[in-house]
Amino acid sequence: MRRAVVLVVLLALTTGCFGGLGGYPKPADLTPEGLVGVWRTSDGGRAVEFTAEGDFYATDVGFMFLDFDGGRLANGTDLRREKVSGSGQWALDPAGDRTGAPVSRVGLHFDALGGGAHRAAMEIHAQWSDSGIALVHYVGDPDSNDTISYVKCAANCPNPAEGHPVPGERIGATAGQMAGTWRDVEHGGSITLDKDGRFRGSDFSYQFDVRWFGPGVLPGTGTWSVERPPGDRAGALAGIRLLFGEVAGHAVHGDNRTMRVYRIGEVMALVSVTSDPTVNPRFVYMRCGECG
Repeated sequence: MRRAVVLVVLLALTTGCFGGLGGYPKPADLTPEGLVGVWRTSDGGRAVEFTAEGDFYATDVGFMFLDFDGGRLANGTDLRREKVSGSGQWALDPAGDRTGAPVSRVGLHFDALGGGAHRAAMEIHAQWSDSGIALVHYVGDPDSNDTISYVKCAANCPNPAEGHPVPGERIGATAGQMAGTWRDVEHGGSITLDKDGRFRGSDFSYQFDVRWFGPGVLPGTGTWSVERPPGDRAGALAGIRLLFGEVAGHAVHGDNRTMRVYRIGEVMALVSVTSDPTVNPRFVYMRCGECG
């Protein structure tokens, strides 16, 4: 009898985590190609666009932040009364630690909200619905079933990403091509990518929230690797992932940042990731021999 009770409990737990039974929504398995594009609510009042570069641009996303800082932004914007847009970078993750769990969690790593710099991490979940796959965000306590749902837009779609140009042409690169010293020609900082996989840089203050380390110059060290953007895992485009071990003399663990590789004119460039350069400035590094 005891074994039967334990089995029932385990079934209830796995049903809650992975869905599909007992009235829980069934998680949908997403691919980057399936996510890229415009998704909007059924009433058309909200939309989010996911780009192949790994950015997202969303309209009216204040509902995601109502439980933080009294529902107000640092500039005083009341999220219960005013509509705010937000943008950042997206990532796909499995629904749980179980092997074979569906890739149904879409991480939203905000770097801009309501016209100002704002770093925050949220997530939405891909679930099967009567009309196909829906992206669902739970507002407040998930048990209250207060949700905002988006479906893939097929026609007459808004384009929240419009008006956000990229600095150049995304290109592919190997670790051998990226190794060396890169200099920020505008601000004077530098990043050295060693062939053994380690890096060091003179100032990464633009990569971190000022609330974490305070204002000022933030040198850093760690390890680096070449990665593909979320929407192009098997393609030719490349980026650099910096896994920080130390920032401004402070040990950090698991803090990683991505930089992208572009061709600007005839020159290869290593560029900081920002969804909105008017809010978070873009830092452009060129190989030191090409600094001019």
